[in-house]
Amino acid sequence: MLRHRLSLSGEIPPRELLCQFDGIGLIRSEYVLRPEGHYITTGHAQRILGAYVNAVVEVSSGQPVWYRTTEMTSQEANALIGVDRHYTEIDFMKGRRGIRRARELPAAFETELRVIAEIARDHRNLHVLTPFVRDAEDFAFVVDTLDKVGWPNRFGSMVEIPSALLDAPRMITLGASNFLLGLNDLASLLTGTTRELPDMKMHPSVWWAVGELRDRVADECEWGIAGNLRPCIVERAEHEKVPYVSEHYGELPVLHGLDPGMLPDLDYVARTKASTRAHVATSEEEAMLGWAGAGVDTVLRQGRRTGSQYADRAA
Repeated sequence: MLRHRLSLSGEIPPRELLCQFDGIGLIRSEYVLRPEGHYITTGHAQRILGAYVNAVVEVSSGQPVWYRTTEMTSQEANALIGVDRHYTEIDFMKGRRGIRRARELPAAFETELRVIAEIARDHRNLHVLTPFVRDAEDFAFVVDTLDKVGWPNRFGSMVEIPSALLDAPRMITLGASNFLLGLNDLASLLTGTTRELPDMKMHPSVWWAVGELRDRVADECEWGIAGNLRPCIVERAEHEKVPYVSEHYGELPVLHGLDPGMLPDLDYVARTKASTRAHVATSEEEAMLGWAGAGVDTVLRQGRRTGSQYADRAA
């Protein structure tokens, strides 16, 4: 039977609502920090994040809570106070996101895990997922960092990149006990289309990937799917014997027919995206003014840099 979990993006669900779900399948932590305008390196961000996770755990009544470490594009991170490094990238959607950024700048990742580990020591139902993991080598870095901070509970990985899907068995040998297929990115990378196309998650390649993960992990590891889901996707998941789906809080009126008036902060994600767009616009305007002030020679030198990184300035 398909189980239903709840994906949160800064909302705190009423306890009576959470009782209808099999726990929290995903906390998208970047949605907690982005409205604050602070990166995890600042004390303010650490306090806000810790308070939010504590509040969610308190209403969970002992059900599983899976926290995903922050996953931002460079564009989004650049706009935050305390960001450890500024990057300008051509294709920021496939740039320094998730663990890819953490491997380059591990101090911030370790700081975030220490904040969550402190809570997890008192709440054995709080577990961690890591985003945009490419393969077992990436996941080995995660495991080493978890060991460093003394992580006490379970841990697993998002599966958003096809190479991670192929490496799932090796990630299990490293200790992964849960995989969450992120259909937004996975479908985009499999089909070569944008995340916004509504029908891409029903493409045969996506359900091939679902079947591959099922066959590769068998009964060795818990797994499920998440993303922006529609009723037809949930129905297909049940048909394909997916163990669980993690459904966005903001999509519950569509997926379950719940009264929007009974769901506090239903517009939280929309407000956060609007806030982020404003922060990004301000950040990019300040960067352009900085480059203009640096003179033509500096801009030309930046333009000759190779790869996706055109500017790499310490924050």
